[in-house]
Amino acid sequence: MPKSRTRSKAVYTPPSRPAKSKVSPRWLVPAMLTCLLAGLAWIALYYITGGSLPIHALQAWNLAVGFALIIAGVVLSTRWRQPGRPSLGRRRRGRAAHWRTAAIVIVRVGLRRVPRQGSYPGLRPR
Repeated sequence: MPKSRTRSKAVYTPPSRPAKSKVSPRWLVPAMLTCLLAGLAWIALYYITGGSLPIHALQAWNLAVGFALIIAGVVLSTRWRQPGRPSLGRRRRGRAAHWRTAAIVIVRVGLRRVPRQGSYPGLRPR
């Protein structure tokens, strides 16, 4: 029987990543919160004062200014990196998975305790 060829190339090893995690600049969180709260306050002030404040000359464009500030806050929030956590590391089972499991359990238990026949068509009490 013929002998198989041996591999001439070495096995690929990806380049190592730097151990330093990305950290957001110090100004990012205050700027993000300021934009979000200022946009909310701008819109609320416009509605509460009946359009006379914040800037009367803008009229309905005051809403656009408020929403632009909120959108700027959301854009800044996507740039935020929490120190000490990997940005796109391995996925952990988060709260959503636990809530989904709890909802399935509640639905299953709830279906067992049907109060009277006919309240849920097609289901009979056990």
